[in-house]
Amino acid sequence: MKHFFQTIFWAYFVSIPFIQAQSTTDTIPPVVVCQDLSVNLMPTRAISLWASDFLAGISDNTAAPTDLRIAFEKAIGPATVFPIDSATLLPVTSMTFGCAEKGTQPIRLWAKDPAGNVGYCTAVLTVGDALGLCNFPEWDTVHICVREWCNGRPVPGVVGLEGVHPTFPPSVLWEPLLPNSSGCTSIQIPGFFQAFRSISIAVQGQEEPLRDVNALDLLHIQWHVLGTKPLGSPYAIIAADANKSGTITLLDVGELKKLLLGIYTELPNNRSWRFVPADYVFPDPQNPFSHDFSSLGAINDFRQPSDSLYGIKVGNVFCENLSTASNLALTLPDIALAADETVEIPLRCTETVWANAVEAYLRFDPQEIEVLSTGQGALAGEAAQPYPGAWHWLWLDPEQQELNPDQTLLTLRIRAKRRVLLRNALHFDAARPSSLFNAQSEERRLVLTFTTVGTNTAGPQGWFAQVSPNPTNGPLFFQLPPQAPREGVQLLLFSAQGTLVQQTTCPNGTCYLDTAPLPQGPYWYVLRDGNGVLRAKGRVVVFK
Repeated sequence: MKHFFQTIFWAYFVSIPFIQAQSTTDTIPPVVVCQDLSVNLMPTRAISLWASDFLAGISDNTAAPTDLRIAFEKAIGPATVFPIDSATLLPVTSMTFGCAEKGTQPIRLWAKDPAGNVGYCTAVLTVGDALGLCNFPEWDTVHICVREWCNGRPVPGVVGLEGVHPTFPPSVLWEPLLPNSSGCTSIQIPGFFQAFRSISIAVQGQEEPLRDVNALDLLHIQWHVLGTKPLGSPYAIIAADANKSGTITLLDVGELKKLLLGIYTELPNNRSWRFVPADYVFPDPQNPFSHDFSSLGAINDFRQPSDSLYGIKVGNVFCENLSTASNLALTLPDIALAADETVEIPLRCTETVWANAVEAYLRFDPQEIEVLSTGQGALAGEAAQPYPGAWHWLWLDPEQQELNPDQTLLTLRIRAKRRVLLRNALHFDAARPSSLFNAQSEERRLVLTFTTVGTNTAGPQGWFAQVSPNPTNGPLFFQLPPQAPREGVQLLLFSAQGTLVQQTTCPNGTCYLDTAPLPQGPYWYVLRDGNGVLRAKGRVVVFK
């Protein structure tokens, strides 16, 4: 009897609900209502559409509309299965239509409920081409020439094309500007760009703030501001506007000075290049800023051979081939420095020259020496140390100055961090020329030489004395030149503070000093003939 009632209980309370559940399983598909759609191709010759674009309404007997999934497909052939993307395994909810789909075609819109039931409807899609985009080739070519205004050299950078149409948003395409030796390049662009009413060209030159900028450019800007030698080209005037103020003043010179000295790595208010259409005519060549020249020309005929622009390198005012004469040697004494020794050394030239501008770029090992400051001299201009191991010096004067070997051009205050020979520690930058310029815009490249201490002369009748060994920790010998008298020559040795510490005579053209009793450090010597006339002077170093 017990088992009988257990069987009745299971049948009533378990099996009956299960049978009821089986009998109420959802088999009714959702109802989806379509709407037709008409579109026009975008300037890209394509348009992306979504399944929801064709949906007019949707419902289901059990599920809410938000729980239903939709997808669509081109109605090619009979309806089979709910469209699934084979790559993502997700419903196909978007498709792109192009020139191949231009015209009228059926679209099948599907809906699927949580039980897996599917339904569909059919809509009509009309793809139009109002701009005639499909009549153009898929790709076309634009020929652009971008050259420097003065020498025709190609300008590297990037070029941008912006298509403008009254009913479509702008379309912008940026491509690298890789010109050939003539400054021209061909850029492959989508053919739909031909549909635009105009195409603007925008060029961004490669950022090279220091390219072709030197002290001569700053000198020409000074002359222009002073009215001495006005700049004769609107392009040169644009190049001189370093701060992009639309005027040329000494403030522009100041900005470019900071660039050459390394205080700036780039101009804060300007880019490296500015561009003007090659056929642009300046209404006022002496004031090119009176009209906006930045609106670059438009390409209206793709079959033209090229559209040309002139590149203007900001700061490169004297954009001509420099007339370069022979090198000019600057001299420093060939001395040895002891560790932690600080000296002031004169920089001189080896011949008489005329100068209006000088730029020099010294390099050194910051582990060996450091340049503390620059002192007095005929060319004591502006100097800066942009980073350890670099020292930049710049001097400008609109009035030409005569320099001669007797003058100290500049005094360098140097501290040695370890024992070092000066000739092994200092040199001009090999990649960035150090130069002197005169009023004729002629250039003399500077080279750094080191002369044996004591060869500095005291006038046209000076002597060149050979001093050895220098530095020394004992005896010190001076060999006088043949023209020096055999008797009566005096040698005087002074401390760095100017105190006379030793003196002797030089019989038979040879002088001898014993430095053993002297403290370590630098000393200065003077050679005078029998009449007391200064014949040579220089520096020696005593070490222990």
